Amino acid sequence: MYECISYMDRSLEIRQLRTFVSVARTGSFTRAAARLHLTQSAVSHAIRGLQEQLGCPLLYKSGHRVHLSPQGEVLLRSSERLLREVEAIPQQLRSMEHLDRGRLRIGCSAAGSQFVLPPDLREFKE
Repeated sequence: MYECISYMDRSLEIRQLRTFVSVARTGSFTRAAARLHLTQSAVSHAIRGLQEQLGCPLLYKSGHRVHLSPQGEVLLRSSERLLREVEAIPQQLRSMEHLDRGRLRIGCSAAGSQFVLPPDLREFKE
């Protein structure tokens, strides 16, 4: 039914990956929908779109449980790594709020410290 393609028609969305990870980790579209505060239909639609976009089967249903295909295993590992990075962005940006403090060390020649550095330091200080 699916044949993996080596390119993507459009960009992957974080929302799709987050939904996929939730389905993979819970083993259920219903539990993933509850965890994400979405309808089961929205979860099914996101997963179907992701599979169509990637051209690979990512999940297999077995009764009421969902299992990962080999491609799904690869996507799960990559998605979890990517989502950790995305979730770290706000903290990384907050840590930059206090860059006006600290120590600045500059190394330069004697001539540079007399002629080049003073105007640059004045500008930096302002």
